[in-house]
Amino acid sequence: MDRELRQYQRHGTGIQLLKNRARIEGDSVWLESLADREIWNATAQEVQDAAIDVVRRRLGAAFELSGVREWWCFNDSDHTPPCIPKLIRHRLATFLHRVTGIEFQLLPGEKCRAEPACSFREKREGCPLCVRPFLMARWPVTKRQYSKHERGLAASVVGDEILESPGLPRVGVSFEDVNEWLHYDDDLYFRLPTATEWDYACRAGTTTKF
Repeated sequence: MDRELRQYQRHGTGIQLLKNRARIEGDSVWLESLADREIWNATAQEVQDAAIDVVRRRLGAAFELSGVREWWCFNDSDHTPPCIPKLIRHRLATFLHRVTGIEFQLLPGEKCRAEPACSFREKREGCPLCVRPFLMARWPVTKRQYSKHERGLAASVVGDEILESPGLPRVGVSFEDVNEWLHYDDDLYFRLPTATEWDYACRAGTTTKF
């Protein structure tokens, strides 16, 4: 993402320029701001809404946009570059999977991760790493949600105990059972997050080592 886009996304003139580009280049123009978390947080709301709408249409009928949450955080990390403001706006869209009822958050990506945020594994493999935008479940999968997407699965996955406390997280399943559940419908593209995605989501924008 070039510096020019970062500067003009906040202003009406810049938004009009993006609209003109979108008419020529297509909807992917709106997704540029999703590629980097810092740019996403500084982007005008109208541009963010356009990007969220593109994601909604690309997800198709299996998902619905259930809301957009916004909050402000005070960033007091010693490792934050001076160009990043101390008070940061976060705005995330939530998508609901219609069959299971699982809520997913649309997380913006990150271009690179500099020291000291790199883990030992990442240092060994060569930091920095990039994270592409992705959807991640907001809460642990419950028994009720698990049961709505288990048709035709092995008997080891399905048990009578699902009927007890259906709002509790689904536990007691093997890695193989989870993978079978995730890949039951090829059109859903469910998968477990990678180690880098999990680490990135848990950090929630922090840059400290732990």
